Amino acid sequence: MRQGKFAVLGVGKADYDFRLAGSTAAVLKVQECVGRSGGGAGQAAAPAAPPSPEEAMPAEVMPAEVMSVSFGKAGSWVVNELRVHDRVLGCEVYDTLQPNLRFEIDRENSYIDFKDGGEMGELGQRKPVRILFDPGDDPSQAEVEIIEGRDGEKWARITEGRADGPGYLDDAIPNSGQISFIGQNIILETGLSGSNRALDVFFRCSDGIR
Repeated sequence: MRQGKFAVLGVGKADYDFRLAGSTAAVLKVQECVGRSGGGAGQAAAPAAPPSPEEAMPAEVMPAEVMSVSFGKAGSWVVNELRVHDRVLGCEVYDTLQPNLRFEIDRENSYIDFKDGGEMGELGQRKPVRILFDPGDDPSQAEVEIIEGRDGEKWARITEGRADGPGYLDDAIPNSGQISFIGQNIILETGLSGSNRALDVFFRCSDGIR
């Protein structure tokens, strides 16, 4: 569990896949408790230290009971529902061949998440970025927040309110061949091949959000 990022639990004919972000810290705490034999008779357990930024609840982590359930595919892109029991809280889509970019949507917002393999910034930090699509296009300006993803790694997140009208996911991204993000300690260029078909499936998934 400490080395993995994902796990799959098979119950009858159904498979449930879930992320293991934070499991390393949890296992270490269990080992520490076992080493103290639960604190011992008459021995008070030491007060818990405040969590480090790496151990703190990341901004985008959903409750533990949220399950990622396959909704559909479009080429190498995968679309999942984010469910609590029978209720769909959101949807996510990502390219399995280029897993450094993913999109998510819930009732209130749509999200563009990316990571460039570098430090990018401190958790919770907000910073401006330029977004470029196909060569020759004028760059757009946006703000990212550095978050801890469900994989335990740092991601930069762009948030757009669904009530604010069409955003990047509605027009620019499905009609472009690539996307680039440029900012302080941030640089990423990645292809968008197949994203138009994937986003069609993604938005069909979003119709079930409650």
